[in-house]
Amino acid sequence: MNKVAPPTTVSDLSAGKWRGARQVLRGALVLGLGVGLAAAMIMLTDGWTACDRELNRIRYEQQVLARLVPDAEALGSGQTSAAGQTLALGSSEQTMRVVSLKSQSLGRVTVWLDWQAPDGYSGPIDLALAFADGGELLAVDVLSHRETPGLGDRIERERSDWLQQFATAHAASSLYLSHDGGAIDGISGATITARAVTNAVRAAVLKRAASNAR
Repeated sequence: MNKVAPPTTVSDLSAGKWRGARQVLRGALVLGLGVGLAAAMIMLTDGWTACDRELNRIRYEQQVLARLVPDAEALGSGQTSAAGQTLALGSSEQTMRVVSLKSQSLGRVTVWLDWQAPDGYSGPIDLALAFADGGELLAVDVLSHRETPGLGDRIERERSDWLQQFATAHAASSLYLSHDGGAIDGISGATITARAVTNAVRAAVLKRAASNAR
């Protein structure tokens, strides 16, 4: 004989609902914990990556300073910096950092960091320029850029000696590409990049001369 199941009571239905609710709640808690842990890991990774980027930027900046002023004394502790100094140039403005170094052979050297060539082929190009105390341009280096690999990236010292031309072309009147009647040779296949850097260097030299004349 088949057994007849007892009728379902209200209490049985309530218990089933509570069991289902607990399972849903447990699943939600597990999912929430997983999402929270994933978010925390992403935040930690982003923080570590940002720290690494900043450390790399500082290291590279120190390398640039050492290239610009090879005989500088105490590049770490012997430099003074004025961050965020704003210089007006015509209708535009440049915000840069000014670093003062003591050179064994030249005396006081002023380095402008983050002087920008705004019209590079692939965007702005950040430069570093070293000036003697009297305003004479000593050297130029590149801090950052997004120019075309194999072409525009030849503005980097590691890839060519193109930047060395600026150490011998001190007068602003000579700081034009040879195509434009100046003393600076261009870069084959990267004329826009070369002209952007040259124009920015000339603007910096003129600005430095104007500052010294005050």
